Amino acid sequence: MMLLPFFFLLYGCQPSQEWQFSALKEEGREYSKKFSYSPQGFHGISVSITFYTNPQGEENAYTYLEVSQSNIPPYQSNPKEAKISMKVEEKIFQGIAFRHQGGQRLTLPSLFQELLLRSLKNNQPVTFLLEGYESTVEPYSFSEIPNSFPDTFVSHLLQLIF
Repeated sequence: MMLLPFFFLLYGCQPSQEWQFSALKEEGREYSKKFSYSPQGFHGISVSITFYTNPQGEENAYTYLEVSQSNIPPYQSNPKEAKISMKVEEKIFQGIAFRHQGGQRLTLPSLFQELLLRSLKNNQPVTFLLEGYESTVEPYSFSEIPNSFPDTFVSHLLQLIF
């Protein structure tokens, strides 16, 4: 009987596999919206997409990948780079991401970010592959993405990918 409460406590501590949304506004500073996705359990790759709007109304976005178990190896001994692969449907895209100090966080290159946003808006799962890690990001519950941001990249993205 003592195991039942422990099971519920353990299950309740697992991260959600749905997109979480948060917003922050500081007076006189930037406004930001953050979408976060964490795999169940503590293994895998967490994704966060942060949109910043400056006082002039210009919107920028940064997408971060994070792991918690070990460091992501540097690419060709450069501590500021890591090799990344991204799979959408049956296509695999490879590139180099900015590797943050400590080696557990990456910033996606803009083309990968655009592809991720476009795929999620089109209800397509995306799989990230890093050395030692593989996680699939599901598009469900990703309905709150700002409509204006991805549209600025659509024609550029289509030219580069197709």
